[in-house]
Amino acid sequence: MELSNLSKSVFRCKNGFYIPAVGLGTYKLNGASGVAAMKHAIKTGYKLLDTAFIYKNETEVGQAIAESIKEGVLKSRGNGIFKNHIKILILFTN
Repeated sequence: MELSNLSKSVFRCKNGFYIPAVGLGTYKLNGASGVAAMKHAIKTGYKLLDTAFIYKNETEVGQAIAESIKEGVLKSRGNGIFKNHIKILILFTN
């Protein structure tokens, strides 16, 4: 199955929100190579970036999103919501 078909698959959460069935795990995606990997994933159709505070790559995730907006791959509405609906899944632990 191609990513374009998978990217349309979603799961409905108990709170009524939908999340993409396929996402990019960002564990160990650090530095310039991590930014490049995330940008490539966004460009090829990934709609979910799965990250956690413990990964310590918040800067890289933000940079990949910011550069994707600047390059026109993602289009921001100016209010933090992206027209092509990329989601960031963040794992919170106690």
